[in-house]
Parts: sequence; C-alpha cells; structure tokens
Amino acid sequence: MPMVFVFHSERVDDLTLDGLREDLPRRVAVALSCDDPDGHLDSRDVEVRFVPHGPRDVTNYDVEIVIYANHFPSRAASLMQRCAVIDEYVKWITGDHFRYYVWPFLGQAVFMEGRGTRPVAMNAGSAKSWSRGRRK
Repeated sequence: MPMVFVFHSERVDDLTLDGLREDLPRRVAVALSCDDPDGHLDSRDVEVRFVPHGPRDVTNYDVEIVIYANHFPSRAASLMQRCAVIDEYVKWITGDHFRYYVWPFLGQAVFMEGRGTRPVAMNAGSAKSWSRGRRK
C-alpha cells in the first residue's frame, strides 16, 4: 500500500490541492502497479496525506510529493519511467505556478490493519489497566 505525502507551501491554492487529492491516488496506482505477486494496485490502495509547510521548514519547493511503496523487482527496474508518469500529472495540475518534485522510495515493508477496542486509559506498566480496555 503506497503512502503519499504531499508537503505544500501556503502559496499553493485550494484548486491545485483539490486536483491532487482527486486523482493522485489513481495516478500513483497506475504508475506503480506491477505484475509481481501482490504488486497490483488500484486507487483504494493508495493513502495520501497533505502536510502544510511549517514555520521551521526549510525548502525551495512549493509542492513536495514523497511516495513510499513496497519494493518489487519490476517496479524498481522501471522506477524512473514510473516516476515520469506521476510527474506529468503533477506538472499538468500545478502548471507553471509552483516549483515541485516527485520522489518515490521503494523498500521492504509490512502493512497490518486492525479493528477493535484500544485501552482508554492505561498506567505505565499496569497490565490490569490494559486488560479493562480489551475485548473478552
């Protein structure tokens, strides 16, 4: 499951950010989908987080798109071409208005999803506190 972070300056308008939000998951899924086992992606597999630049950030870019995805041999072999597909889309959305980059990282990762109750309050080191929040 790729995780995409879109870091952006306050100069970036809502229209641009909404454009990225609407179609970036699909574009990333298409670009990074591969034939390796578990390598197929659709837009529901891609998580996108928008993070405004903070007062202590030091950057020369208006939009920074950082993508974390699992490493697969076929994905890695053509990563530059896959990045170019995403880059073309970002270029189309941002136009000539903003300086940006797209930076995909491939690595080994495991994703686990869970549902259930979590402890509401827990004292450090207290198994008894923790067990009150558990389902029986």
